[in-house]
Amino acid sequence: MPRARQQPPSSIVADLASMAVAELGPTIGRSIGRAMGVGSSSLADLVLASDVAAKFLESASSEFLARAGSSAQRQLQTPSLIEHSDARVVQAVLSDQRLRKRISELEQSVRVTVSPKTRGGMRLRQLRGRMDKLPLAEAKPDEDHLAKTVSFLEAEGFAIERVGRFSVTATASARLVSDLFKVALAVGVARRAPVDRALRMFSAALEAPEPEDLFVAPRQSIAVPGLHIHPSIDDIVFVPPPRPSIAAVPPPVNYPVLDAGALRKCLGIAGLARDGAGVPVAVIDTGFFVDHPVFKQGNFDFKAVDAAPDDSGHGTAMAWSILNVAPGCRLRGYRKDDPSGAIERAADDGARIISCSWGWPDEQTFSTLQLSIRSVIEEDGATMIFAAGNGERFWPASDPLVLAVGGVYADPASGSLQASDYASGFRSDLSADRNVPDVSGLCGLAPRGIYLPLPVPPGSFADVSSHGFSFPDKDETRIDDGWIYDSGTSSATAQVAGVVALMTQHAAGRGLTLSPAQVKHCLQRASTAVESGRNAFGVPAVGQPNIAVGWGLVDAQAALQEVDRL
Repeated sequence: MPRARQQPPSSIVADLASMAVAELGPTIGRSIGRAMGVGSSSLADLVLASDVAAKFLESASSEFLARAGSSAQRQLQTPSLIEHSDARVVQAVLSDQRLRKRISELEQSVRVTVSPKTRGGMRLRQLRGRMDKLPLAEAKPDEDHLAKTVSFLEAEGFAIERVGRFSVTATASARLVSDLFKVALAVGVARRAPVDRALRMFSAALEAPEPEDLFVAPRQSIAVPGLHIHPSIDDIVFVPPPRPSIAAVPPPVNYPVLDAGALRKCLGIAGLARDGAGVPVAVIDTGFFVDHPVFKQGNFDFKAVDAAPDDSGHGTAMAWSILNVAPGCRLRGYRKDDPSGAIERAADDGARIISCSWGWPDEQTFSTLQLSIRSVIEEDGATMIFAAGNGERFWPASDPLVLAVGGVYADPASGSLQASDYASGFRSDLSADRNVPDVSGLCGLAPRGIYLPLPVPPGSFADVSSHGFSFPDKDETRIDDGWIYDSGTSSATAQVAGVVALMTQHAAGRGLTLSPAQVKHCLQRASTAVESGRNAFGVPAVGQPNIAVGWGLVDAQAALQEVDRL
């Protein structure tokens, strides 16, 4: 069979441009090329032409009109993020108006995490994998260097979002960031795990990106050494968005599922006098639709500290998963745009339990985030709970200090338990003798984890994408009804956070304050052994504990009894 002739880069981008102007016709398409002065020029020029062609389709786009009108010669600069981005990212952006809007937003606001020089004099990024050996006091920024870092960033035009315990979070335009740090910025796409189990062996993600998947970073590395930029700065890190541990497109609902009552029964909550009353719990996620009828009718003490909308739907579903287990807790929602900042703010606001249904695949770590996690556990005494992942090896779940949650499937008809083949379980490559998960919550089965009814904002991505009637791809809910059927280690993590709230309330009634280590100990001893089935990596559930599900399915009633034994 003859080999296909490789298409030259200029032809590829020209095809992208022709796709963008298909509705306008060849005459206008050629006029765009002439207006931009593009013939058979460089790849960067052709990428520019394709981008502008796409923007011509958006005749009402104020951004494009402002750019065009600002130049007397009608010559526009190539958008800096598109100029250096991979051709596949450019193609995706051209074909999706939502992605083009997101690019425009990123051009105006790039978030960076800046590490000032530390008290101990060590550079944090050089201690990856050894952060647990570093005294927290030595890892914190030197006060003088911290002040100089903030002053420098402000003087250069950055907006300071947060001065945290170990880093400074700041934003500026892509042009300013690129010029100051002397790096070429590009648009990256956070990798999604292939939904189908058979595809997980392949490295390429096949699904088109969503707006929340896009982030900005240098093409060569997500970290930039800071010493040549300012003598008080060690490193600048561009943190990609953490991946929610939940299925984006759940299957239909024409099979047995667990409703709210059945879930509570499976977790040993039914009949308990405890409801988590007054226990401060934080959930860090994509946002929260607090006006959903399920929250209004429940009269919960639930507020979104960060009030931006939940376009994804993930955070709203996680909040409900906590409140279904611990309806009396004092739940506060924080957006995960700046994970370190959200975690520290939650702890500063008094949260005793912090639920994080997200992570980074392949145990990718970030030094300042790792220190923030360690700080709120060791210094604030907060229990941090992370999802193990759905077919991915998630960090921070693999951090030994946190409580990592996997998935167990409880058959709705028989009640029999088995490891969920949708949920992760693995031995960490970063931390010696660290097996993930510690315990498990309830989770559906592959290929999509469909299992639990979860509220989402009407018309959110989760709501729209799950709509349909073709099993196993859609869930037969309406496109804007504010409900999906779904699961994953995300919802399992939120369930366990609710159980910890019950334990915390019970301990307080006996005059006790549970440490994170005591929480983990009680949950492990109280979990129901699961010795059937395999997890997403094909690991069998054999013995207690095991790598497939940890110590097993959490049991709230047994956990309260373990608290009594302390």
